[in-house]
Amino acid sequence: MKKLIPILFLSFLVFSCEDNSTQNPESSEYVSEGRAALVMVVENSDRANQQIEDIAFNSYPSETRQIFSEVFEVPIDSLLNKDLNQILDQYGEPWQIAEINKVAQDYYLKTIALTDQNANAEYLIQQLELLSKEEYNIDLVFSLHGTSTNIQFVNESVPIKEFTESLSQKNIKVRVLYQTNCKSAKALDNWTNIGVAGCNGTIENNYLTIFAPINFVKSWVGGHSYYDAVQYAYDEEIIALKSYNDVLPILDYITSGNYLSGSLPIISGRYFQITKDDYINIVNY
Repeated sequence: MKKLIPILFLSFLVFSCEDNSTQNPESSEYVSEGRAALVMVVENSDRANQQIEDIAFNSYPSETRQIFSEVFEVPIDSLLNKDLNQILDQYGEPWQIAEINKVAQDYYLKTIALTDQNANAEYLIQQLELLSKEEYNIDLVFSLHGTSTNIQFVNESVPIKEFTESLSQKNIKVRVLYQTNCKSAKALDNWTNIGVAGCNGTIENNYLTIFAPINFVKSWVGGHSYYDAVQYAYDEEIIALKSYNDVLPILDYITSGNYLSGSLPIISGRYFQITKDDYINIVNY
């Protein structure tokens, strides 16, 4: 999982302009019919944030386990004698995948979830290439760690530029990307350059990562634009975090100041007002 709900949840996958988007003129490159597939990559890679673990998990063990138990819907006893990475891997990642599937199932004709050993760049590209050859419009969700230049997969850190160039060389068509990767806003041009209609990222470390991917997909398949769906995911994550302040007041830090501003989504892409009813014209792509 990733920077789970900061301080307590962060780790689940653990620039700025006057607003949080780049200019995006309307595009007529999309058609009203097509087939859509969702590919999600959910992997903590044993990289739970040490600072968060020290402050919350070790300092407030009963409180954090209480919230994990509630959110992941597992007995609190099952969380005993496990470190943060083990809890995220065993319970957090499957929970997030299952929740995304719940909100995705009525729209996508095909969904693919990659986690643990399958959450690697090579296998992901293989899956994307197969879907592309079958003429699917592909929507990507990355619940991963990352930097301003790299994506952290389970087994390696891959330069974003290298990864997107591989997609382009294989003529893989990605419609939209939603990602929780830290500092990924600094590399959004790599996605725009290969034709991605909507992509997002944050300038600094992203502390809003546990519920956000689920809420993005929920809003997106509900008919909202990519831009509005990203905004919805951000807003709802803050509401969710605040709802646990009575259990773990330290979460209040995450919903204010530099923590919050660093997690603000920056939105880019060729046409980020796209909706799920706008399909890439595969034939002329």
